[in-house]
Amino acid sequence: EWNGDDNNSFLEKIISGSPEWLQISRSFLHSNHLVLNIERVTNVYQWMRFSQSKDRILYFQQDSSELFVYHGTSEANPYYIFSSREGLDCRFSQEGLWGRGNY
Repeated sequence: EWNGDDNNSFLEKIISGSPEWLQISRSFLHSNHLVLNIERVTNVYQWMRFSQSKDRILYFQQDSSELFVYHGTSEANPYYIFSSREGLDCRFSQEGLWGRGNY
């Protein structure tokens, strides 16, 4: 298990065949991609910010329109991708399938 310097971020391997694995891999059935490995990167600070924002939205409306999105990477160490308190920074992104950006 990988931990960020300040214990703010961690990486968790999702077990093949688990409910979470099946939910994610099913979403790729109609793509040209084969799911080999799933790891969840959790940034505690970003999760707290997300939860607070979601609570504010739900205070004013019934649905937060939450979506699951996935991000594939090379074999780069995830620490260098998502370890800051600010989250992903487009200034450091490279060209991808749909151009430069975080998606």
